[in-house]
Amino acid sequence: MLCRMYAEGRKFDMIDLDPFGSAYDCFDLAVKMASKGLAITLGELGHKRWRRLDFVGSHYGIRTLEDFTIDNLIEHIRHIGERNKKRLVVWGFKEWQNIGRVYFRIEKLKVVEQWEKPNKEEKEGDQYIISLEEECENLSEENRLLTERVKELLKSNGISSTEDGGQLELF
Repeated sequence: MLCRMYAEGRKFDMIDLDPFGSAYDCFDLAVKMASKGLAITLGELGHKRWRRLDFVGSHYGIRTLEDFTIDNLIEHIRHIGERNKKRLVVWGFKEWQNIGRVYFRIEKLKVVEQWEKPNKEEKEGDQYIISLEEECENLSEENRLLTERVKELLKSNGISSTEDGGQLELF
């Protein structure tokens, strides 16, 4: 039903996923369709009682019983939100013996790191990362030296050349 509503372009302020078992396969569409909030019942916690990691291992990447926590399930759901450019902010959750319930407030996630200018040098371990500007300056200097070398080679072979607007003309 969720797939059909998504295909019809339906949107909702709040979506409540309360399955018998896991609603994992609905998370992505629910995040896409909800604009203000999301409530999810985490039936997967019932697997913990029987020490079963097969489902949470394949869906959440959880490999040990120590990692099988509601916090790790919530973190995985938050990553699904980020893939959809939404920040899922937990405003409440409750865990009972075999079940959990989490409530998210949805905020728009604006990715801006691609617009940030890099520092001249950022130390990372023992290496320095050279900024893009310095790299371009290095390339310009290499091009200038290469052009001079080409001119010298041409002259030594009796070929005349001129440089016009950065282009080398041979005659």
